[in-house]
Amino acid sequence: MGKASKEKVLYAVLDERKFQDDKWGPIDENPHDIGTWFLLIEAELNEVKSALLKGGEGRNSAKSELIQVAALCFAALEQHGLEDSKGRGL
Repeated sequence: MGKASKEKVLYAVLDERKFQDDKWGPIDENPHDIGTWFLLIEAELNEVKSALLKGGEGRNSAKSELIQVAALCFAALEQHGLEDSKGRGL
């Protein structure tokens, strides 16, 4: 199995974020609380498990599903920022 540079991984996640925004609309038009983001991320993690068990391909491959998980984490942080509960930057 091949490796990927950090840049390629980041570009893959950013491409997935664009796909998600195109499909569901921008975050500011469809915001979620942290709990909802967690449930969405958990659902995608379950799809990773399913892909591993069933051998998914394309957008349903385990690697593609992992990119989707990363993109959802990215989206949650885009919406809620990088500050902790006391307003300090992480």
